[in-house]
Order: sequence, then C-alpha cells, then structure tokens
Amino acid sequence: DVNQAIDRGSEFLWNFIKMESLKGGIVELGGEREHVLAALALVHAGAHRRFPEFDAALREYLGRLEPFQATYQDGVLCMLIESYGDATFLDLLRSTAQTLLGGQGAEGSWNYQNPAVPREPEKEPDGRALRVSGGVALDGSAPRVVPLARRNPWEEGKDGDTSTTQYATLGLGAASRSGIKVSPEVWKR
Repeated sequence: DVNQAIDRGSEFLWNFIKMESLKGGIVELGGEREHVLAALALVHAGAHRRFPEFDAALREYLGRLEPFQATYQDGVLCMLIESYGDATFLDLLRSTAQTLLGGQGAEGSWNYQNPAVPREPEKEPDGRALRVSGGVALDGSAPRVVPLARRNPWEEGKDGDTSTTQYATLGLGAASRSGIKVSPEVWKR
C-alpha cells in the first residue's frame, strides 16, 4: 500500500535525521541546509502529526530561522511553512517571501543567492504598527492587505535560470496561498 510506504519512508527519514543530528541527547533539526527539504517531505507525509518529537523539533527550528538568502532553500522554506499550516510562522513566511522578491533579476528570473533585503517593520496602510488578523471586521469592510513589494534596487537581483526561478515562484506561490499578497509586478516580469 502506498500510504504504508510513505509512513515507513517518513519514519526512516526522521530516524536518520535524529541519528545524524543528535547533540547531547537533543535533536537539532536544521543542522544541515538540506533539513529544510527533509522537513517539507516529512510534513507532507504527516510526520508532524505522528511523531511529537518531530513536531517539537520543527517548531523549534522554524522559531529560530531567518531567510537563507538562497533561492532554493528560501523557496522550500515558504512551501514548508505553508504546508505546516501554523499561523505562528507567518512572519517568517512573509520575510522569506520578501527575501525572494529581493533576489528577482531585472528580466524576471532568479539566481542562486538573494541579497539581504532591508528590514522594515510591517505597518498597516494607515501607518499603525499593530495588525489584527482573522475574523470579520465589525464594520463589514474588506480586510486591508498590503502586497509585498521590492525594497531593494533591481541591480541587486541577478537573473538566473529556470531551475532557481521555479523554486522562487513555488515559494512565492505558497506565500500567496497563505494570504500574503505579492505585488503583481513580480509575476509580470
């Protein structure tokens, strides 16, 4: 049965990561760059629901991460956060998507590395720093959503190939499906 094979595979992968990453009796997910891809595979296999130890390690990992500034890993990180589905990590998803935006080249593709993007506190359109999300506004108005837009000069992004562009667009698509709007200019380039 396919589901049993997926379960066995995810159990093997999690046990392999634990064996390779055991430090002082504590599993540290994220000791290797490829852990972000392994974590995505495990989440897709439902391991976070079957293995409490993996879920705890994943939450700790996501809680300490910053964007990688590498297109492949940042794209996978966006997909991981979307697949995990915990709103706790939406700020990380937003900052990672912002990093991907900063790496887009002037011709619309992405290279392997993304430049550091200037950090700005996220503010509501009227300048307030507090953002309340969820539910329906009492006055019935539509939610105000500010799309992510490029913060750095186009010269800082470098065009690349279709492989890196694929991962960047997959990551930005994951961010979009999670309610993070991406400026239409990104998709048009």
